[in-house]
Amino acid sequence: MLYVMSEKETHRYIEKQANVSISTTISTTSFTLEDMIINGLKEEVKDKTKEVLLEKDAMEVINTMIIPALNKVGKKYESGKIFL
Repeated sequence: MLYVMSEKETHRYIEKQANVSISTTISTTSFTLEDMIINGLKEEVKDKTKEVLLEKDAMEVINTMIIPALNKVGKKYESGKIFL
């Protein structure tokens, strides 16, 4: 049987295991699209992507912003620095 934890339960588990406190409020005003992807800010990524697409070509955004950010997330996941 698979049990899926809520976000709140996940934070409590991580805090307990790592003996740290997790803050869920992040000021994203100065975040780039890459920063938002790396930090898993789904709603903010949607808005920022729409904003960036007003100035840049879609393929440029994908190749220069989205793919590099996803590569960084993958490397951090492989090294155990982040959990998805």
